[in-house]
Amino acid sequence: MLQDKNYLNELVDFEGTPKIASEPKKQSKAWIGLSLLAAASFASGNSFITAIASQTNPINSIMYYSTGGLVCGLFYNFKSCLKNKKQGKGCWSDQNLVVDGKLKTKHVLGFIIQSLFYWSIKAMIFLNFRVSKLADINTGIISGIWNIVPLFMAILDYFIYGQ
Repeated sequence: MLQDKNYLNELVDFEGTPKIASEPKKQSKAWIGLSLLAAASFASGNSFITAIASQTNPINSIMYYSTGGLVCGLFYNFKSCLKNKKQGKGCWSDQNLVVDGKLKTKHVLGFIIQSLFYWSIKAMIFLNFRVSKLADINTGIISGIWNIVPLFMAILDYFIYGQ
């Protein structure tokens, strides 16, 4: 019990305020450049999305863009399989779906739900660009709104949390 009390004294000063929170951290100004870099990255990505979505429907757009993730995923699983075989294990890559030889249904369900969320978000993005193109709305406006979001988030984070 005495050890727990001493540990608490190390974390809290005499007034009861946490010592960790009372020490201010020096914030780097790199967040401004990183936010602008994120905006530029979103702009280039959205221009590619616009080009593809204007030529086809949202489902085909998702299939077009998922090829890179599919190839990377296959490469990772193949590499993990080779590594596991060298260690005398099976070819299964440990992705927390099978733990101690048992299929974790909660993990599989979580993976499926996350995949459905990701797919629906991508479908909405491509549909958004497709509809704006069909309505003769400048897709740059939509890209511009998305590009400004990281900058606004960084500014709000700085003012709200001081980071």
